[in-house]
Amino acid sequence: MRDTDEIKEKIDIVEFINERVPLKKTGRNFSARCPFHSEKSASFVVSPDRQIWHCFGACNIGGDIFSFVMKWENIEFPEAIVELAKLTGVKLTNRFEGNREWDTRERLLEINHLASEYYHYILTKHDVGKESRKYIEGRGISDKIVETFGIGYAPKGWRNLETFLLKKGYKDEEIEDAGLIIRGSHGWYDRFRGRIIFPLRNHRGQTVGFSGRVLDKTAKEAKYINSPETSLYHKGSLLYGLDATYENIRKTGFVVLCEGEFDVLSSYQAGISNVVAIKGTALTEDQLRLLKRFTQEIRLSLDMDLAGDAAARRSIELADQFDFTIRVVVIPSGKDLDEGIKKDEAGVKKAVKDAVPIYDFILDSAKSRYDRNDPFGIKQIARETVPFVIRISNPIVRNHYIKKLAESLGVSEESILEEMTREQKKIRSSVQDEQPEKLTPDKISRKELLEKHLLSLLIQSPNPTQSLQFMLKNITIEDISSNPIRRIVILLKDKGFSDTKNVDSYLADELLDTYNRLYLEDLGVIGNDPKAFEKEFTKTVYTLKRLFLRRKLVLLTTKLEETGTKEEKDEVRSISLELKKIEEKDNKS
Repeated sequence: MRDTDEIKEKIDIVEFINERVPLKKTGRNFSARCPFHSEKSASFVVSPDRQIWHCFGACNIGGDIFSFVMKWENIEFPEAIVELAKLTGVKLTNRFEGNREWDTRERLLEINHLASEYYHYILTKHDVGKESRKYIEGRGISDKIVETFGIGYAPKGWRNLETFLLKKGYKDEEIEDAGLIIRGSHGWYDRFRGRIIFPLRNHRGQTVGFSGRVLDKTAKEAKYINSPETSLYHKGSLLYGLDATYENIRKTGFVVLCEGEFDVLSSYQAGISNVVAIKGTALTEDQLRLLKRFTQEIRLSLDMDLAGDAAARRSIELADQFDFTIRVVVIPSGKDLDEGIKKDEAGVKKAVKDAVPIYDFILDSAKSRYDRNDPFGIKQIARETVPFVIRISNPIVRNHYIKKLAESLGVSEESILEEMTREQKKIRSSVQDEQPEKLTPDKISRKELLEKHLLSLLIQSPNPTQSLQFMLKNITIEDISSNPIRRIVILLKDKGFSDTKNVDSYLADELLDTYNRLYLEDLGVIGNDPKAFEKEFTKTVYTLKRLFLRRKLVLLTTKLEETGTKEEKDEVRSISLELKKIEEKDNKS
């Protein structure tokens, strides 16, 4: 037995996915809102019979347990099979030696791990790290936190790390690919020099990059530098500290979102251990999808103007689309968590506990800056808050804030709705100006849609052999226009199709994808009603047969006008008669 088959036998895909995405029984399958894109209705379907999943929404992707883990963890197949082998206790016979992508990724992870250990050793044990140790102590960071987050120090020399890694057997090109050295006119040199180093770990604890803070405040260099985008490190996918805090995020039910590494370190040390930092000024869809695994609530503690900053506004809009509850931590003293904790730790903890709903915060912020007794002040408050209210996806929440905004400004709800209409027009206009014209794909013909529906009915039939026989009695395989569907039907016929469990052995990957998608199509109430199912199947067969016959009739009639042989005239009469019989059956049903 293959390793993959043994793993599949030991894992029930429904139980596995349900632990990560709560599933609901729908007919013989299970469904949920897709974890890989934001949506309001459930388009993600899991089959216990076939042990497969598919998203019928924006993703339009699917597969088996391995493809789910690859998508969920954002990893490649070799990592997925290793992870699932550990989970199931399967001893792998194939360790992926010779797989170039796997080998490269493993090498880069090894390089980053060694670099992290090197920097950490310099900070904590080496005389060269004495100055950096004083700096860390001066920031109030304990040895325990240094150990937990693997903080290090990059010495000032130009080739210290490079020399260390070369001695470990790695090549300059590999170290450069990891983002740790830079190729100059006189050779390679260390990217990070004279800086406190923060290893950037993914949620699985693997070091994928680094961030470095300069020690010398008078230096002309940038205060912070980060690893460049590499095959391992993608800024928009990473949340600093998540590997150490995700369990506490789950326990508390919310995440505190901040900007800097020291915000995370000081918060964690103070007991606010459900905190992460974004690398940049805006949340991305990848980061939100990642957070969605652990919580439904975000509490923002960002050093930016939430109402006026475009990046912050986009982050709030995205988080709302992902159906997060969003609150704002109003720090009583200091501009960020790190500074606030040093001045008033108890006050910051209370602020985290009493975080304000985001739309209340935006409204209160605008009201504090403009005079509500001045018509122009009212106009400015509305101008700042209405764009946020428009984008609230939940209609109940949106209506609540329309009413609240109207009451706060002393105006009617109708006037707020008018302002929202004007703003929506501006948004639509700007979107149209910014987006290039899209080419629309060719429309799928009614015939092809019917063929797909018929195959979906066939493979979900309670009696597939009988259904296939009835179908082939009325429709010839050659009449099926869709190449994948025609090939699948031929194989089902030749292999003695009786159930869904043996098709994996003879369907090619590209056909299996089509088969699985149609197998998971929601048939609605007919899926659980044998009589309704039989009626729908029969109707679809006859509808397609009628289309085939009409097409054939058109071709023959055209040909008849040119040649007009007796055989062709007889065939036209025969097809016309058959069409009439089918239409009579339809009328009776």
